[in-house]
Amino acid sequence: MRLPTLLSFAFLTACAATGAGDADDDGGSGSADGSDGSDGSEACGEQLAVGWTEASHAKGTDGNYDRVFDDSRVMRLDIVFCPADREAQLADLEALLGGRAAAAAAAAAVDRAAVAAPEEGGVGADEDPLYVPVTVSFNGQSWPYVGLRYKGNSSLSRAWGEGSMKLPFRLHFRLHFDKFEEDYPEIDDQRFHGFQELKLSNTYLDGSLIRDKLMSDTLRDAGLPAAKGGFVEVWADSGDGPEYWGLYNIFEDPSGEMLDSWFGDDSGNLYKADGDAATLADANLANLQAAFEADGDGADHSDVQELVEILADRSMDAATWRAALEARMDVEDFLSWLALDALIGNWDNYGQMTHNYYLYGDPAQEGRLVWVAWDFNESWRHDGTRPALSVSRDEVGSGWPLIRRLLDDPIYAARYDALLAEHMATSLDVDTVRARMAAYHDLVAPFAEAEAAPFTNLGAIRDFEQSLEGGNDALYDHLDEAHALGAAALSR
Repeated sequence: MRLPTLLSFAFLTACAATGAGDADDDGGSGSADGSDGSDGSEACGEQLAVGWTEASHAKGTDGNYDRVFDDSRVMRLDIVFCPADREAQLADLEALLGGRAAAAAAAAAVDRAAVAAPEEGGVGADEDPLYVPVTVSFNGQSWPYVGLRYKGNSSLSRAWGEGSMKLPFRLHFRLHFDKFEEDYPEIDDQRFHGFQELKLSNTYLDGSLIRDKLMSDTLRDAGLPAAKGGFVEVWADSGDGPEYWGLYNIFEDPSGEMLDSWFGDDSGNLYKADGDAATLADANLANLQAAFEADGDGADHSDVQELVEILADRSMDAATWRAALEARMDVEDFLSWLALDALIGNWDNYGQMTHNYYLYGDPAQEGRLVWVAWDFNESWRHDGTRPALSVSRDEVGSGWPLIRRLLDDPIYAARYDALLAEHMATSLDVDTVRARMAAYHDLVAPFAEAEAAPFTNLGAIRDFEQSLEGGNDALYDHLDEAHALGAAALSR
C-alpha cells in the first residue's frame, strides 16, 4: 500500500542493508507496494553514511525547517528493524509496562487517582524504554546508527494497554550513551539537517490526528515559543515486509535547535519540568534539582529557586513583588500562554500536572526565565481524559503559585483578561483557525483512512471523518466553545 505522499522520508535500521539514490532526489524512495527495497531479515551489517554533506549531516548548521517541517506535505518515514532488535525492544516494553491487560488496568487506576488528586504527576514507567540503533535514509542520503526508543506517559501506556501498536517514539541522531559512541565513532556530532532529535506523537485520543501540531502552530503564531511540528506517515519492517504504522505528528526537540531559531541564542539555562517540585511551590534545592532536568553551563537551579522564593514571598508590597518577579521571569509571556491555553483547553500541564513545560533563561533578557510549553496531545479539548481547568482558573489553589499568585494580583488579573480578549480576536479568530483545521484535515485524510488495527488509535474511521464537525469531540464545535467560555469569563 503506497499512500499519496508528497515527500519521501525513509528511516532504515542499522541491521538492514540500504540502497540509496542521488542525494538531490526529491521524489519518493519507496516502491509501489510500500517497500523501500530493504529486508529486515537480512543479517545486521555495518552501515555507512550515504550522500554525506555538512548541511545535512554535520553539527554546526542551522536546522532546515523548510525541509523537515513542511506544512504543505506529509513526509514518509520507513523503519526496518533487525528482527532481534525489534524483539528485544518489545520485550523491554512489556517488562516496563506489563502485559496488555495489566497496562490498561494500571493506566486506568492512575487516571482515577489523578482526578482525585490533581496535583500529582503523570503516568509512565519508572525507567525509559530501550534504545535500538537505526539508520535513517532520506532522499538518497542515510544517517547510520540513530537511536530509536518509545516515549510518553499515558499516550504510551494506555495505547499499549488497549492493544494498539501505534505508539509514540523518538529518534536521536547522535546517540547519548557510551556503548554506541564507542562502537560507532563515525556518528560523533551527527545531525539530521541540523536537528539532533525528533519526537513523534501517536495521536492517541485524537480523532482528528492534527491536535498536537495545531496547538504548536497556534502558540507560535501568537508569538509564544513552541517546538515546530509536521506530519509524517510511518512504515516499519520487522522482517516480514513493510507495515503501515499510521500518521504521526513529528516535532523538533524543544531543547535543541528551537532555542537558537526562536531565541537567537541557545547558551541560556534550560530546565525541563517533570516532578513534584515542578509546581513551583517548593524552594528546596534538592527537590528542584530532582524535578527539573538541567542543561547549560550555568544551570545550577539557583534561578529557578529564586523564582520559587519570590512566588512564596509575602513580605513585599504588591508593586515591589511584581518588580522582583518580572526581573526573574518573563511574566507577560507566561500570562499570554496561560490565557491562550485556558481558551483552547489542555488538562495535561501546569495547574493540574507537574510536567510538560520548560523554563529557559533567555540570554537576550539577561537570563530571565521564559515559559516554553510542550506536549500538546491533550489540547483542543475541555473535557478529555479528565476535565480541563476553567478559563478563569478560579479553582486553582496555592499549590500552583505561578497561577494563583498572579491571578490574585489585580494588575496581572486585568492583564490576563485583556490577553483573553486579544487571543479571541487574533490567535483564535474563527475563520482563520477553521481554515487551518480544514486544510490539515484534508492533507492527512488519505493517511487516516489507510490506518488499520493494530496500528491505529482510531475507534473507527468516522472518528476522523467527524473530527471537524458532527462528532462528539469536533474541532469546530470546540473552537466555538472556546469563544463562549472566554466571553463568559470576561463577563464575570
